[in-house]
Amino acid sequence: MKRLATKQPAVPEAAQVPDGQPGGFTFGNTTGPYVMPNDPEYVIYQAKIRQRIMNEWIIPMKFTEQEMGLLCRINVHINERGEVVKTEWETQSGNPSFDQSALRAVEKSSPLDIPPERLKYEVLNEGFVVEFKPQNATH
Repeated sequence: MKRLATKQPAVPEAAQVPDGQPGGFTFGNTTGPYVMPNDPEYVIYQAKIRQRIMNEWIIPMKFTEQEMGLLCRINVHINERGEVVKTEWETQSGNPSFDQSALRAVEKSSPLDIPPERLKYEVLNEGFVVEFKPQNATH
């Protein structure tokens, strides 16, 4: 008589894994509280934070005098005390002095406004993007 090998558990294929939300999950993290990107409280908080960062941005003059098409985006993570604890480049401009001026603005703006309780998880774990281009400069 031929003996069969012990059956190993099969790893499910992607199509066999149940979806967390109908339509997929396109924003935020499935392990923490979910905040919609158009949530009014979230939109207002982000606008305040972006404005505070822009107020700290000292853009080198040579970038304001000519249209160079420079743009960089930094993903900013803020803890429950309003401190910037992490930054990640989403897009760099290709010009190191321009990019560093943007990064300095983020660093100088900390601490920022304390996030509302229900947004704390999102702004720490997911962060949000701040866009820097000469047209956004307040100086």
